[in-house]
Amino acid sequence: MNAQDFWDDAAAANKVMAELRYAKSCVEPYEKSIKKLADLKELSELSADDQEMLGQIEEEFAVLEKEVRSVEITAFLS
Repeated sequence: MNAQDFWDDAAAANKVMAELRYAKSCVEPYEKSIKKLADLKELSELSADDQEMLGQIEEEFAVLEKEVRSVEITAFLS
């Protein structure tokens, strides 16, 4: 995209940009899920003695698990 002649061929440039958008749409949800998982892990380590907080973490983990499954299905069907 930084090459001087990249935009000279509009059709090829648009194709590359479409592929980039698709790749980002597949990768970004996984990156968000990985960050959320790391946050939940850290929170669980800090809340080891707080049963109420651990219950909330388990609920968030269940939501995360559903989100990951949805992303996997979407990526598989694309």
